Amino acid sequence: MNTNKIWSIAVPAACFALVAAIGIWNFLPPKTTTIGGVLKNWGYLEIRPAANQNGPGDLVTVDARATDYVMLHPTCNMDRNEVSSMWAVSGSMNTAMANALNARFKLGAELLASIGLSGGAVSDIDVTFENTKIMMISDESRFGLQMKYLTGACLQAVKSITAVDKLCVTQPISALQADVNYHVTFSNDIAADTKAKILGDISGVLSTGGRADKSDNIVGKGLFVGMKLETSCIVPNDGQGEKTIAMMPVTTAAAAIDTSAAQKGALSN
Repeated sequence: MNTNKIWSIAVPAACFALVAAIGIWNFLPPKTTTIGGVLKNWGYLEIRPAANQNGPGDLVTVDARATDYVMLHPTCNMDRNEVSSMWAVSGSMNTAMANALNARFKLGAELLASIGLSGGAVSDIDVTFENTKIMMISDESRFGLQMKYLTGACLQAVKSITAVDKLCVTQPISALQADVNYHVTFSNDIAADTKAKILGDISGVLSTGGRADKSDNIVGKGLFVGMKLETSCIVPNDGQGEKTIAMMPVTTAAAAIDTSAAQKGALSN
């Protein structure tokens, strides 16, 4: 076959394929990143809700787990000053991780629905993190806390939680602590007293220790937003078998997505 003829067929076909590919790319939704997804890349699980308790070394009960987040509550009454005095604090972190956490995240529609906000007065909630620090505790300190507190009423609580409730009691090894700012966008004109109530309700759901201010923001100072947990559950010596967090059933829920990434993707198309 004549070479010129081959090129006359091949080049237009290649151009058509390229144009088609670009067209499909433009119609693809921009890639989004969840808070849990960002934290999981560095071995942390998102904490829901963000809280000012359940730090490294605390005895905590894992109420629910997903692939990238956990829900916790305190298991025993512990001296917080004693526990926090054992933390090693690092103000620096991996540059890529710091950049990822500097993004602006948007709570997903399913998560808004799960807290009763779908189709209502709130259209969006954006989340940003500031002053993020890494808190750690040594294994020696962690095991020392176990020896001190796993007695009496605390031990009985752990036995009941693990044997009857079939939940996992463990200790955070490391935590990400940050100032968290939730900015609420209201969908309609709302009276100030109604808006204040909504902000208060949202604050109670999204963060333990957050407070609503007058600028449609919910601000939480020094909240734990991500955890590395000891994966083995604490099991009393009462005949119970070995347990791990991985043995707990996986729950599903929506997440917060990084809207800045989505916007960058849209602008680059």
